[in-house]
Amino acid sequence: MNSINKIFQNTKRQLCLIRKYSSSVHEVQQQSNTNEPIFKNVKLVTPQNLEYFLYNQAKLKFVSDDEKTKSKLPGIEILRNIAANYDYWIVRSQQDMLLYYRLQMMQQRLDYLKPIGLDHKQKLRDIQKNPPAVMFTFSGSTFESKMVYLRGLSPTQTKNQFLHLFYPITKKLSITKSDLQERVEAIEDELKIKQPSVLRELLNLPCFFMDPSCLTDIKHQFIHKFSLPFNFDIDAHTIDVLPPIVDLKKSGISLTQHCSNKANDKILGALPTFQINNLLDYTYPSHNGKGSPECLSNFLVQAELEEDKDRTGGQPLKGRRGFNVPPRQY
Repeated sequence: MNSINKIFQNTKRQLCLIRKYSSSVHEVQQQSNTNEPIFKNVKLVTPQNLEYFLYNQAKLKFVSDDEKTKSKLPGIEILRNIAANYDYWIVRSQQDMLLYYRLQMMQQRLDYLKPIGLDHKQKLRDIQKNPPAVMFTFSGSTFESKMVYLRGLSPTQTKNQFLHLFYPITKKLSITKSDLQERVEAIEDELKIKQPSVLRELLNLPCFFMDPSCLTDIKHQFIHKFSLPFNFDIDAHTIDVLPPIVDLKKSGISLTQHCSNKANDKILGALPTFQINNLLDYTYPSHNGKGSPECLSNFLVQAELEEDKDRTGGQPLKGRRGFNVPPRQY
């Protein structure tokens, strides 16, 4: 029987995570492998390399792993930013994942603000007041689950209800560091601030990890270009995607006190586990008017091109005499 308790094993750190995400109040239901979304031809992050991805790639870590976390209900907890000043520069080797997902959410937020008519100072002030969320979770509660992040929200026919869209986290990117540099420079031009300020805003975006068991309480969909819902044609259909915005006032989170790399562990550990309805701001029409949502189809095509592909087609690797590299399957 697979459960969230089988996700993290062997090390002391992983045992602490077991205590953190195990609760008798919210018991994780048994989930078969057939319920797991299938993301084709993509190298993804699984529970066994969660710690490596967060610590080394995204420069994030869980706030605390002591016994106090046992009393907290499953929900969403804030992740600590551990990127030092020298990590701000994307020209360093092996740092391509450091800013990628932060850039994704920041650019989505800026694109949403474009038709509103704000100048560069007002845009920066609005983003600092209502920043986008970088929220990670797993697609399920099994060992085969894949790490995903909240890409955005799609309005439903029911008033004030939204569909939460999750996209998989890839292990490696095919996008180059020069392309990331160009995206940073584009934000510089749009906000009229220098690169150190842009990087500081990106690194100070609030990052969270949501317990996978919370997926059962919200309307959600896992999306990928090659794993779309039945009858969804990427060339003929699309969905409006709104940026997930953190309600700092309601959640009690301060960007300078809780999200910077100088945050205090004691202050961060005092924060409760949030529920998604108490963390995100769903009042989009009141944000200086109606903004411009993202086109889902355009995002799916772009994101798929920037992922490092699995060239084996899911087949086991078979060597050939005289060659160490197997032939490409497609």
